Amino acid sequence: PPPRRAAAAPPGPPRLYNLYGPPEAAVDVTAWECRRDDPHRNVPIGRPIANTRLYIVDAQMQPVPVGVAGELLIGGTPVGRGYHGEPELSAEKFIANPFSEDPQARLYRTGDLARYRADGNIDFLGRIDHQVKLRGLRIELGEIEATLASHPWVDAAVVALRGVDDGARLVAWLLSSRPKAELIEAVRGHLQQRLPDYMVPSAFVVLTAFAQLPNGKLDRASLPEPGDSVDHVEPGNALEAQLAAIWQEVLGKNRISTTANFFELGGNSLSATKVAARIRRDLQVKLEIRSLFSHPTISSLAKRIADTQPIDYAPVTPLPAQPQYELSPAQTRLWVQDRLNASQAGGPLPTSLLFEGVLDVDALVRAFRALSERHEILRTRFVQVGNQPFQQVLPPGEAAFPVEVVDLQDAEDRDAQAASIAASERLAPMDLAAGPLFRVKLLRLSEVRHVCICTMHHIVTDGWSTEVLLDDLSHIYNALIERRDNPLPALAIQYKDYAGWLNRLLAGPEGERMKDYWLTKLGGGLRALALPGDVEQPAAPSWNTWRFELPAAATTALESLGKRHGATLFIALLSAIKALFYRRSGQEDIVVGTPVAGRELPELESQVGPYLNVLALRDRVAGDDRFDTLLTRVRDTTIEAFSHPLYPLDRLLDELHVKRVPGRNPLFDIGLTLQNQRQGAVDRYAGQVRISELPDHNQQGADTEAATDFWFLAEPRDEGLAISVVYHAGRFSEALVRGLADELTSVIGEILANPGVRIRNLTLGQRALRADTRQPAVELSAF
Repeated sequence: PPPRRAAAAPPGPPRLYNLYGPPEAAVDVTAWECRRDDPHRNVPIGRPIANTRLYIVDAQMQPVPVGVAGELLIGGTPVGRGYHGEPELSAEKFIANPFSEDPQARLYRTGDLARYRADGNIDFLGRIDHQVKLRGLRIELGEIEATLASHPWVDAAVVALRGVDDGARLVAWLLSSRPKAELIEAVRGHLQQRLPDYMVPSAFVVLTAFAQLPNGKLDRASLPEPGDSVDHVEPGNALEAQLAAIWQEVLGKNRISTTANFFELGGNSLSATKVAARIRRDLQVKLEIRSLFSHPTISSLAKRIADTQPIDYAPVTPLPAQPQYELSPAQTRLWVQDRLNASQAGGPLPTSLLFEGVLDVDALVRAFRALSERHEILRTRFVQVGNQPFQQVLPPGEAAFPVEVVDLQDAEDRDAQAASIAASERLAPMDLAAGPLFRVKLLRLSEVRHVCICTMHHIVTDGWSTEVLLDDLSHIYNALIERRDNPLPALAIQYKDYAGWLNRLLAGPEGERMKDYWLTKLGGGLRALALPGDVEQPAAPSWNTWRFELPAAATTALESLGKRHGATLFIALLSAIKALFYRRSGQEDIVVGTPVAGRELPELESQVGPYLNVLALRDRVAGDDRFDTLLTRVRDTTIEAFSHPLYPLDRLLDELHVKRVPGRNPLFDIGLTLQNQRQGAVDRYAGQVRISELPDHNQQGADTEAATDFWFLAEPRDEGLAISVVYHAGRFSEALVRGLADELTSVIGEILANPGVRIRNLTLGQRALRADTRQPAVELSAF
């Protein structure tokens, strides 16, 4: 492009400017002076000229953060009145200015894609009509092309979507004189540091020139199709082949290149934990999760493992039959809670399911009974021998398993009655010694609508277990109505076997290592959150929920910010939350709880039981910290904690001599959960019956969220990040929590605009990013 030739121009008085503007707005509305010493490889279009206002917005006409792509709108004096004789086109392109108090002010929609730089200049990224949709996510091809072109080895770049449906993928064509393999590896890493995973092309084609049309424009139709092996590198040795098989199993991929980045392929903290567990099982090597973050390709990880000493791996194995079995630490905690009646958090946990379609009730009842035969924990009771609790597994024929059918077809308000029955199930007691700890109520609303309430005591289940049971139920029900044998393979182990394995692990050197880590990390005394409540505390604690949304553009930018610092979206969001509560409370010692599935071992993924554990993530936050420094610190803390996930929370409290206060969590007052695999409602089908969860019936705030002041539950969706805050309504008002939500979105906006901002300088202002709130755009005028 001409601006790039400025560096080659001879010195002298002439000055070269890059001007931008459409005829609809007086041709030129921005300017950038090209300079020899300009470090930018991509030449910006600069800043608006005098009497001009520029806005960059998303599809909902909301201003996007700095660095995020959006449509460029032009306002001010240069904007024309419209197209002569074309009122419909004029109304579409020349619109009222929602950011101006002048009712006559107009904006011109350019259809161009642009983004603000941190210094206030604007990058031109191409046309909006080059936007594509891949796996439900909108992608601006111009943004990818601009990022590719910013690499010093790339002379020019074109990106397009190739294929359809499940075979669709992004392909990049590059002009470069560098060796192909070296170029692709460098460019892929360049993109991974700057863009979210889904915007990194899966194939690259290196060319020496682009074909052009007679008018000089790019001939896109002539771009060569990439072969399947364009950038795919097969395993070069047995170790790489083993790692490729592990990655394929965990990530659900059929084929993975040894140069592909684990996190680009969809990996996250949970899947990294699974990979580490499988490496330990299959390769007899203990791999810290940190190694996967620092060696994210198969080839680099293989070199890391080759230098690691092998270990003895002790898998979970079946225990010999005996009258009773020891409890896991989690079960012991819940048993003690039940004996003291100190908390309802560990009690009955109902899940309501909506069955839509013609249901074979008899087959459904038999399917539930088959579940109790398959999973011993569902027919387990808890008895006391002396002062010690034990679990007893009843034979399938002796275990009571009630399935109650309630006909509500003639009820006036059937849905309301169903919701009331679901709520009462949480309060209906369960006797741990007598059982049963798994019961089902089937509410018939009509011939084709049933609500099924599955209630289990928390001592035998967790959230992941519910998903396992629903998967198993649909398979067994389908087999019964089709008169087939049960298709599920027999389970090699049961929860009682895991409990014994975990207790042996904790009593050995590995348990001591985990204990030493947590005592060091959490020792020295912990303070309660220094954020005073604004309501009078009632006699009984209670929790409410406030919901808000972080738009897709901000979510994508936050994920990209994390990626540039070797972190995940969870870690970036956690860092923002810690920065918020430091600014809100002035407290430097911030501890945030987060649940871990406890399913690191592959053989536990299809199990039912209370595997979940909670980790306390402790960091010091100082006002002089830059946010990117805090992000790196939080990343290291999180990776270390996920490398020590099995040490029981209650045992840790005893070791730390932490005083328990009713209604308060003894370790932390803030929690964060980012919905991940096997979390959230997923529709299933049993024959012709559609099964979906009823979130309005299924109360949040079971075991992990209870007794904290604030628990943030974040769920990625196509439209952004849906966030629910479960808060202590006995201490904090809805208005205060709503303010925290606005302040969190403001913090995220500020750190996206300037990742190096000092924590003390975060304004907590009202420049929120929420999609339901109209905000003033960032305005720049007169360079």
